[in-house]
Amino acid sequence: MMQGLSISSIVGPLFSLNSVYVLTGLVLWVFAAMTLPDHANKRRFGSALFWAILGAIFVFGGALPHWFTGLLVLVMVAIDGTGGVSRGHYNESTKAEQAEHATRVGDRIFLPV
Repeated sequence: MMQGLSISSIVGPLFSLNSVYVLTGLVLWVFAAMTLPDHANKRRFGSALFWAILGAIFVFGGALPHWFTGLLVLVMVAIDGTGGVSRGHYNESTKAEQAEHATRVGDRIFLPV
């Protein structure tokens, strides 16, 4: 084992709160990327921009000046306030399919907890 290198020195930063924020931001960027090709969503550009900005706040929030983060939040408010964000059209299960799956799985979904 190398001098000064331990499991905790690797695992600590990996599971830090900042890592969770960065991972959340990356997931939000995936949402933004999934929104753009959704031609059934008439507000896809506004929605994608909203998710991309929110993702940037999560990824770079620790490095951004507070005033700039506030400005980005105001831009998000303006996008959503003017009706620029809407739900996309994805290949989701129908309510009947969801009910059937819930009946089949039941309380077993909570076994890992």
